[in-house]
Amino acid sequence: MVKKYLATKGHEYKEVNLDEQPEERQKAIDLSGQMTVPITVIEKEGGQPSVAVGWNPGKLAAALGA
Repeated sequence: MVKKYLATKGHEYKEVNLDEQPEERQKAIDLSGQMTVPITVIEKEGGQPSVAVGWNPGKLAAALGA
């Protein structure tokens, strides 16, 4: 759902599959404080990344400035 949401809003994204890339697992936990997926990290130039855990369209929209 997150991928579809981002695509329909015209945002590019990079998918990281934690099963296929277990070395990224700790980074995801450090960013979110949880082991829940999906974790969406929105990085803006010069700022702290925004993190949305799970399917949270309100948080995604706020982080994207939508």
